Amino acid sequence: MTPREYRDETRPEEREILREVFTDAILFFLNLGKPVYLERFGILQPRVEKKIKPIVYSTNLIHREEIGQQVTFEKNYDPYLARRYSESSLVEMSDLSKWGYARLPLDLQLKWTEQDVGRLFRGITASICEEVILEGRSTQLSKLGEFFSLHNRQGQSPKDWLAGASIHLESRIQNTLGAKIVRVVSRPTLENAWEPFEVLYGQPRWTGELDPEAVLREIGYELPSEAPRHLLDVCAFADRTEEDGKKGRLLFVTNQFSNIGNKTTPTEQFELVMQLHLESSDEEEIEEVFSSRNHHTLLSLGLLVMYSREHQALERLCRVVDTEEPLAYQKKTRLTGALVSSFEDMRLPQLLQTGSFRYLNVVGITHDEAQFAEECTPQRLYSLLRLRGYHQITSFHRPSALMRTEWRFQAPQQNGIHQKQLH
Repeated sequence: MTPREYRDETRPEEREILREVFTDAILFFLNLGKPVYLERFGILQPRVEKKIKPIVYSTNLIHREEIGQQVTFEKNYDPYLARRYSESSLVEMSDLSKWGYARLPLDLQLKWTEQDVGRLFRGITASICEEVILEGRSTQLSKLGEFFSLHNRQGQSPKDWLAGASIHLESRIQNTLGAKIVRVVSRPTLENAWEPFEVLYGQPRWTGELDPEAVLREIGYELPSEAPRHLLDVCAFADRTEEDGKKGRLLFVTNQFSNIGNKTTPTEQFELVMQLHLESSDEEEIEEVFSSRNHHTLLSLGLLVMYSREHQALERLCRVVDTEEPLAYQKKTRLTGALVSSFEDMRLPQLLQTGSFRYLNVVGITHDEAQFAEECTPQRLYSLLRLRGYHQITSFHRPSALMRTEWRFQAPQQNGIHQKQLH
């Protein structure tokens, strides 16, 4: 069944019921630990993971081992390849339609047979596939998650576009199957925000001061009135760990926000971290980074985001600002803005004598990525950057995460958000 046939044969209210039952059928089999094949689209695979999750409880830090289930998606439009899974475990459309038909309202059971429901479920799958290829994303199975694609619209036909697309599922399914307490320790009280980095990476390679008000004024911005107007101390630490051929990173960390706090939300204090990818292990490159002062721009944009965030909780904070101009002073770059989110290496609140605070990460983004955040959400942009490995560490030489990808950006609204504003 084609997407058009599916729409022609059903009313809007019927399609809503069908999508809900179709989603519930998929979730039922996934919860049984079985992979589900969506014909001519791909395979949903339940995956069980074991991980240690740190939890703050009063003055203690609890390490809890959790066994959780997540769902992954693998594009597969060839039914013969899909059956590489054992036939006894792979759930196919006949299984979904049998389960779904029994849960339809009585009037729809009278209207359709179980075979009809199978055809309609195939229509839903075809419409999802069409939507994610043509529009870049699909929310039809929102209870399960959201599908989105990269490198879509490559080739001469929808079949070519599907073959060339990298399709991903941002799953909303995170079931905890089991848990146990591994360790309970007292939370340490830090002397300053640099202490954990000194333990991990040794003495700082660079120490300096940041004047965010002056930096932002140079690029056409003003700090909000509640932001501090004094110089901020910044240290840079070198992480020489090489992973996947990468030469390491520099971590620029502030040390005054936690002492001053945000006047609008005094209970949620923060420090900013900006991680910069090192292109080589050459000491001259590190010295060039310090002299370029590009880190001043990103940290200042991060500060602008923080004092314009409208009381968004730090734990879930994810915001974007775009200047529309290249950020680097001494090299060509596509980066024009910044995204502020959790610092993944240290997500939990930390303790100081002055109270608790969180580390937040500032990463550079391109203009089209900022547009994507405007049309969708900053959280969606973060997911996309994470797939590319761009979500935490800034590289001024990197391409856009949307390279060779077509998105239907909405025209800017007269009273809506534009690129010079925060998203």
